[in-house]
Amino acid sequence: MCFAYEYARESDWAIEQFKRREEAQADGFGVYHFSIDVEEDGRSDEEFLKFLDEVGLGETYDFDFPPTVELWLPPGFPEKPFLTCGFDFGEWQAWYSDYWEDKLKGYEEQGCALTQLAPGAAAEPDEGKYAFEIEWDAPDGLLLAEFRTWLRTHRPKVPMERRGRSLTREYAADLKALGAYRLLKCFSAPEAKDYTCKFMPYGLYAKLPDWYEAKKRAQNILRAFFRVNADRPKGR
Repeated sequence: MCFAYEYARESDWAIEQFKRREEAQADGFGVYHFSIDVEEDGRSDEEFLKFLDEVGLGETYDFDFPPTVELWLPPGFPEKPFLTCGFDFGEWQAWYSDYWEDKLKGYEEQGCALTQLAPGAAAEPDEGKYAFEIEWDAPDGLLLAEFRTWLRTHRPKVPMERRGRSLTREYAADLKALGAYRLLKCFSAPEAKDYTCKFMPYGLYAKLPDWYEAKKRAQNILRAFFRVNADRPKGR
């Protein structure tokens, strides 16, 4: 939530969506939910492919299932940084799980939003392949809750911890890059490095080229997932 919240604070689109919110969109904690799809958004095919290459999505983008950022914006957005918005994320997570468990009960008589198909129809369970019939009108939270329930029942073994790329480390690196992006709005790279050296031994980034790479990384994320035009300064 912190990653999306902080990047959304740099997005005029996300801020405008939040301003236009309706009370009915909020959950029991006053948190508002929006989704941002990476889509063509009026670009020609050639322009969109060029854009995907520029933001590092050219090799992984799936036109059938475009990547999406889920924004869960608690009260205090966008004025307050995530860590000072007075929002208890752990308590909200527990509430969210209970909320969808209650929701699931209401669907028991109507049938499930996620139904596993019989083996042989389009799946080979012995090889770890399963097929599902999905009720696409069901909310995302319901589908996720039903899959979690199915997973607890059918998973044959505990997940294996894999070394290498960590999603948590990726998000941490993205947030660090966002810090560089914000500082370079006000300082040159040498000035930003000297300024951050007051708070950490080697500064946010020890080498000046890393500051420019971090800024580019944050710009690509903002362009790809938060509809921020890199050629146009953001206005509040």
